[in-house]
Amino acid sequence: MHLTPMEGHKPARLAHIDALRGLAALLVVWEHVAQTFIKLSPAVVANGTALYDISNSTNFGRIGVLLFFAISGFVIPNSLKGGVRDGANTFLISRFFRLFPLFWVSIPLGLVFLYWVPGRTIDTASIFANFTMIPAFLGFKPLMGLYWTLAVELIFYGLCLLLFCKGKNNHVGILALCAVLLGSVFAVRVWGYDLQWLGFKIHPQFAYYCSFVAIMFWGALYRQWYDRRSHALTLLLIAVTLIVFATGLKSFYFQIHKGITQLPMITKTQLLPPIIFILGTTVFKVRYRFCSWLGEISYSLYLLHSLVFYSLFRLLKALDIEALLSLHLSVYLLVCMGLSLLLASASYRLVERPAIRLGKRLSSRLRPALAV
Repeated sequence: MHLTPMEGHKPARLAHIDALRGLAALLVVWEHVAQTFIKLSPAVVANGTALYDISNSTNFGRIGVLLFFAISGFVIPNSLKGGVRDGANTFLISRFFRLFPLFWVSIPLGLVFLYWVPGRTIDTASIFANFTMIPAFLGFKPLMGLYWTLAVELIFYGLCLLLFCKGKNNHVGILALCAVLLGSVFAVRVWGYDLQWLGFKIHPQFAYYCSFVAIMFWGALYRQWYDRRSHALTLLLIAVTLIVFATGLKSFYFQIHKGITQLPMITKTQLLPPIIFILGTTVFKVRYRFCSWLGEISYSLYLLHSLVFYSLFRLLKALDIEALLSLHLSVYLLVCMGLSLLLASASYRLVERPAIRLGKRLSSRLRPALAV
């Protein structure tokens, strides 16, 4: 089933992929808002917690993030084209202007609304470390908790660039091998196998990073299948999928075997993202303009929505007006989503889109210079 307002219209972008991006961002916003406003007052709880229960029990935030990772895998390796020097420079410039300008704008906004206005402190070294987008690797905490996902993206970009320089960024065997090896590291750590006999122990954080990058490489392999649809690729994709998402499948098997109806969190967060992703790229290709627009502004929505809901939460607490502290959770969710969409739309127009265009202009000017 293809949900599209204009039959026969071929969009310039992969509109259904943008729709998935939008869905991923909304899931993250939903969970964060619900987790925050359920604590606003006892009256909010008394009015019903279904919206919180749904997001919390399913972990909407993690599902949204894993969807983002799968989408990055689907898009990024395939975007590396041309000669090594030309293609690498174009990629680095486009990725830099796609990610960093808005990210750098979000840092002072985060400092103001999440730290200085509430009276919290943060040291100068931590602030400068956050501007690199990899503060955790420098020994500092992210200014906003969600920044950790951007560090994972950078790791994947670096690996894709390395494969591109070797001419292997779209090689199905290499993509499958990367996904399998990284996914296996996570599975080994989660299942508690002791590898000290090999001379090392898998750190939990390293294992999780491996699982996230494995999902990205799975998305890259899926893109190869999506474009070619051969029987050999189908079998390879099935095999890699079983390995990358083995922890969720194993957990699901044991739950069914034991007759337990309540699935554990790892089953939901491991199995729902690939299911949603596959359905969203095959059976349910949503191509409504509004949905693809959500995908276009999803980066702004993801980075800036915490400024909205946290500021609104603090404001309502400060006003201490009973009528405003006792609304149904759905009201706070809709208001925060609406305001977040407005902020994200403005951010996209004022920061993201101009930066992306600047990156394209610079890369186009660089290509003739490299050719000389």
